Amino acid sequence: MDAPLTAILTTIGADGLPQSSAVWYWMEEGSLLVSTKRWAAKFRNVQARPPVGFIVVDPTNEFRYVEIRGTATTADDPGCALRDRIRAKHGIGADAPDPAAADRVVIAVEPVRIVAYGH
Repeated sequence: MDAPLTAILTTIGADGLPQSSAVWYWMEEGSLLVSTKRWAAKFRNVQARPPVGFIVVDPTNEFRYVEIRGTATTADDPGCALRDRIRAKHGIGADAPDPAAADRVVIAVEPVRIVAYGH
């Protein structure tokens, strides 16, 4: 989970159907954090319907993965601090262009259930 991996965050859309997005993430004090844009569907979905799913697949063995089910909350990302930590994890500098910097927000997932699959 500490490696620079891409995960899938699944939220529930207004139509009741799942909406999945590939995301980069940050783990901190037992919570899973995602930087996104205020206008993104995943952000709007979480504000209206907080249950989410999150899956990270081991890139060396696609049958080994972690599934996290939880409840999400939203917050601002002052100064894009979370975005910059996630970028650094993936080898991208804080000075890299981000046209949506003024609209950056955080989705924080509090895990309710964590299951690891595979060997």
